[in-house]
Amino acid sequence: MKYGKYGRKILSLCLAAVMCCLLFGAGMFTAVADTFFDEGDFRYAVTSGDKLMAAKYLGSETGVTVPARVGDRQVTGVYSRCFENSGVESVTLPKDCTVIGAFAFSGCRYLSEVIVPTSLTSIGIMAFSGCTALRELDLSEASELSSVAYAAFSNCTSLEQVSFPDGLTVLGDNLFSGCTALQSAELPKRLTTISGYAFYNCASLKSIELPNGLQTIGELAFAGCSQLEEIDLPFTLTTLGAGCFQNDTALSGIFLPDSLTSIGMDILTPMSEQSAIDVTCYKDSHAEEYCLFGGVSNLYVVEKAEGDVDGDGNVNINDVTAIQKHLALISEFNTNLR
Repeated sequence: MKYGKYGRKILSLCLAAVMCCLLFGAGMFTAVADTFFDEGDFRYAVTSGDKLMAAKYLGSETGVTVPARVGDRQVTGVYSRCFENSGVESVTLPKDCTVIGAFAFSGCRYLSEVIVPTSLTSIGIMAFSGCTALRELDLSEASELSSVAYAAFSNCTSLEQVSFPDGLTVLGDNLFSGCTALQSAELPKRLTTISGYAFYNCASLKSIELPNGLQTIGELAFAGCSQLEEIDLPFTLTTLGAGCFQNDTALSGIFLPDSLTSIGMDILTPMSEQSAIDVTCYKDSHAEEYCLFGGVSNLYVVEKAEGDVDGDGNVNINDVTAIQKHLALISEFNTNLR
């Protein structure tokens, strides 16, 4: 197709506009700065409200504390690419920091410690990607954290533990993709969505507790977790993305709850050939229909039992415990199971 001189120009402008929208939506930009200035070991961006963001680390120290104020102005964030590919080993963020921008610490292969304030609200795309010395990250006290963007911790190959505040509801796409040393992740109690590829190729992950209230597990979310031995799907779950447990060779069995209304292609590898994995589901459920259509080899269909509030197909002491936790407001269960 020929666009002509002006057609090509209009097309390029449209594409640029689309890209800007995508990048803004994905957390690429954290603020629009009118001016920059250098002070001490940092270049700062002046943002709206005459506040500052640390825009570029200019120093050579490996242990860094980002200033809380410069003159009479607050430092409220870390700008995109501020420490990217630098040699920093530890960073303490200021108490009023709300934003960690896209690629802010990307490629900091010596970074082993980051102290974040309770004021943090968002982490941009690939903010800590490739921080290969980072072993642990505690975000549990950042109670206002509401956004952790695409691949924020991808390829942090030494990361073993991470914790989040309970109020976080979504784990972004590719969040821990390639974190081959990740052994445990303390998931938020109010989590509703684990996005696609979130734990892709986390080869050291043996078990993970999914919170009640979780509704969606995206495509390939746990694929390649070759040491994952067990995973209990909550009875609030409605969607399993395609291939979400593919190549999880240590997984011996899985119970598909009858809350599921959407199940993607070959959630295992593929369903009809994964004879080592026992798949259990309720009679007359969408999960049963899915398994029968897919030719699951080791399929066990059970009747729903009155009083089976934890949804494991049995009525026992575990159901009593689940009821007690529900009454004590510790956890929820699917009331449709009673």
